[in-house]
Amino acid sequence: MNHPLDPLSPSFLVSCCPTCRRDRVAHRVLLGDELSWACETCDTPLDERQGRWVHAQELDELGYFVDGSEEVTAHGGGGCRGGRCGIAQPGDD
Repeated sequence: MNHPLDPLSPSFLVSCCPTCRRDRVAHRVLLGDELSWACETCDTPLDERQGRWVHAQELDELGYFVDGSEEVTAHGGGGCRGGRCGIAQPGDD
């Protein structure tokens, strides 16, 4: 299947899992000696031809969260890493 999205942009295969009965992110698994796609929740094999490729930001609508995919930070400027919200970050001693 040709990838319809920009190959330099992170994207994910999403397909309807017949076991979970909802759209799920697919992950790669080795079935026998073939590399295949499976549901990330229950490992049910999925058919790539029945799925669709989505950007990380679109996963929010499916109940997923991809760290670093936020377009705008809630704190503005330096955000939490910049120390503006007053929450200690890992490595701050």
